[in-house]
Amino acid sequence: MSKQVKIPAGGTEENLPITPEEQEVIDYLYSQCGEALKKHSVSFLTIIRFVRGYSHVKTKWKETVVEYISNFLKWREDENVDSILTNNYPDLKKFRTTWPH
Repeated sequence: MSKQVKIPAGGTEENLPITPEEQEVIDYLYSQCGEALKKHSVSFLTIIRFVRGYSHVKTKWKETVVEYISNFLKWREDENVDSILTNNYPDLKKFRTTWPH
């Protein structure tokens, strides 16, 4: 049976305090991927989402989080995601007339 979690009014699961078990996974993640997380400016909120998103994998929780974060970081590298907002796209002005955000 899954544990019921009380989410604060107007909040999300990410707003909940970090448990000691989650902190252990976070510490392990930083020991394995800390430099890459910093290089790609991965937010703590993103890390929490990965940690809590794979919390159902209790037997290899730490290893699973590291595996999926590593895949996520590789994807960012392969797709050059970190430069999307700074690239100079030839049709950007045209795009902005339709999609101003």
